[in-house]
Amino acid sequence: MVYGKKMNPVADMDFGEGGIEQPKKIVMHRGFRDYLFQEEGKEVDDDSSADEISISADTGKVTKIHTILKTVAKALEDRPGYALYTTGYSLGAALATLFSFYAAASDDPNIPKPVSCVTIGSPKCGTLSFRKAFASLELSGKLRYLRIVNEHDPIKASPFKNPTAGSNLFPGLHYRHVGIALYLRQEGGYSFSYPRLTPSYWR
Repeated sequence: MVYGKKMNPVADMDFGEGGIEQPKKIVMHRGFRDYLFQEEGKEVDDDSSADEISISADTGKVTKIHTILKTVAKALEDRPGYALYTTGYSLGAALATLFSFYAAASDDPNIPKPVSCVTIGSPKCGTLSFRKAFASLELSGKLRYLRIVNEHDPIKASPFKNPTAGSNLFPGLHYRHVGIALYLRQEGGYSFSYPRLTPSYWR
């Protein structure tokens, strides 16, 4: 299992009474995290709207996701009334999932809420900690997510569970899906599901 940690950008948000208790850090797939948070070698400029979620904690350099968020925010600032939709397939679906999460968590006033994301064939992006943070943004109306799934697509099961990485004793270590799932059945039907927020080895 390839884990990557980041500070939880919604850890200190007030979700009101009955909100989901938030971890200080979230765990996601390291490859997906490293791609979005790779440094671009530039210093943060004075007029930057970046915050700690999109700037390298080690060097203070601009990261890829910071550049994307800033570009999107500027485009939306110039187009009042527009909404933000993201989409992707397979690996692109994973990156769209993470980007939509950070866009929804952003306090930039030029990024309208809710952020909407529709993916096809997405792998799992994070563990239970990520699911809790993601669901909190959904329940607060900041994020809408639909994950379209072909019933027999093997990518939906990846990253695969590793029995040595926690087994039933540590269900929080396993990767999980987020958002509303639309399953397309081979026989022509379909069904919807939404993941549980309680620890479970199998889900």
